[in-house]
Amino acid sequence: MKKAFILLSFIFILFGCTNNTFPKIKRNFIKEGYTYSNEIGKYLEFDEELVFTPHVFILKEGIINNVAIVLEFHNKKEIEETIEKSETLKGIIKDLKKSEYVNGNCVLLPLIPLSVTIDDMVKVFNK
Repeated sequence: MKKAFILLSFIFILFGCTNNTFPKIKRNFIKEGYTYSNEIGKYLEFDEELVFTPHVFILKEGIINNVAIVLEFHNKKEIEETIEKSETLKGIIKDLKKSEYVNGNCVLLPLIPLSVTIDDMVKVFNK
């Protein structure tokens, strides 16, 4: 899990976004009935300082919880330096450049059981 967060933290460099898209993303998820929490940061332990802030949105549908983790990046310089040191990261990030899971300075990590719901979540993320 730690590697996944760190890996995705490097995506931001490719998009060169100077504006923060998180407030808009947060409004869209709340408007669609998701509950917001930024408590996830309290439960994650990393050896190094993070270059992003994790946010969680939860939509309860009966017995199923649809969870969207949004990583909001805030330090472009550290991302650039780390990518330059890793050929593997450069290749992986190149493939994600046009992904629907990236919106401005944020990356979506959907944690849900149904692919139909993933499509709905991606639409909310990119509104």
